[in-house]
Amino acid sequence: MKKGKTVLALMAVMVLSACSFEFDFFANSTSSASLPSASASESGSSSAGHPLPSSSSEANSSEGGSSSSAASSSSSGLPFGPGNSSSSGDSSSSSASSSSSSSGSSGDPYVPSGYDLAWSDEFDGDAVDGDKWAFQTGDGSDYGIWAWGNNEKEYYQKDNATVSDGCLSITAKKENVANYPYTSARMRTYGKKSWTYGFFTARMSLPGIVGSWPAFWMLPVSSWNGKGWPWSGEIDIMENMGGSNGTVFTTVHTGLDDSSGSNANSHRSPVSDAASFHEYSVLWDVSGLRFYTDGSPTFFVSASSYATYSGYGSGDPFDVPFYLILNLAIGGNFVNNATPNDAEMPCTMKVDYVRVYQK
Repeated sequence: MKKGKTVLALMAVMVLSACSFEFDFFANSTSSASLPSASASESGSSSAGHPLPSSSSEANSSEGGSSSSAASSSSSGLPFGPGNSSSSGDSSSSSASSSSSSSGSSGDPYVPSGYDLAWSDEFDGDAVDGDKWAFQTGDGSDYGIWAWGNNEKEYYQKDNATVSDGCLSITAKKENVANYPYTSARMRTYGKKSWTYGFFTARMSLPGIVGSWPAFWMLPVSSWNGKGWPWSGEIDIMENMGGSNGTVFTTVHTGLDDSSGSNANSHRSPVSDAASFHEYSVLWDVSGLRFYTDGSPTFFVSASSYATYSGYGSGDPFDVPFYLILNLAIGGNFVNNATPNDAEMPCTMKVDYVRVYQK
């Protein structure tokens, strides 16, 4: 049962008892030499940009960027903040907990003090809410990015996303469509809702099998100065390299220079069995991006570190509206082009809720 809904239900019982312009840029995890131009008005976006290491033994990858982890609670009332980050590279050392934050209006115990619920999908209906989500279907070619720019093996279609028992299920299946050996689903709030700053969180369980690539992430509504990805930025709140059930990744992508690819601030965080439900979150404000798992801080990227690209001004590129994306890819560069054992298919990413809080 959903934590927030349980709290609300209990509160209700107690009370009763007492009485667009569209520019989808290319998020490509391949080498910078293969990045396409950003001149098209819609060049698409990948399953997630994340140029992470091919070896999962590297705990902190930056590919031209830097990596850090936040480890202590600040005095500002937020779970952690600038000046409290640690370079230990091991989020298991984090000592901060939800004790420094208060429950938000939905009853979520991990919401920072002062933030109120602005948008949510509790997935209480019997189908994906078309007023909140739009699907991207196919193999990416309609968006100018074959195989979604990451050598993925799935063909996205709406039918692979279902809602029942209070959860969204995105299910990847072993079935051949348009010469792709798998199907899955990819959905986003683009054209429906976007936000500049806030606390973004989702409670999810991941497939946990080799070859699966679940992601909860964000892209901007518009291109930064017409340059597309990665200069326009990308926020990967959670990605999992299927089969590595004790680890999730977070990555912040920015431009490196005029001709090269992504400057990726990346962090690998331990999690107890990613195949069970956990809450993955980011607090985005003018000072930077703070990432959490189950309310514990894992990674902090300060706004001052965005400006690796000389063309950025203060706050660029993370001072404009971004939208949310949920998808389950199969195969691809991030998972070292592994594919699942047929006996383990179909596999499913479940989402209990997605919530956005703002001041």
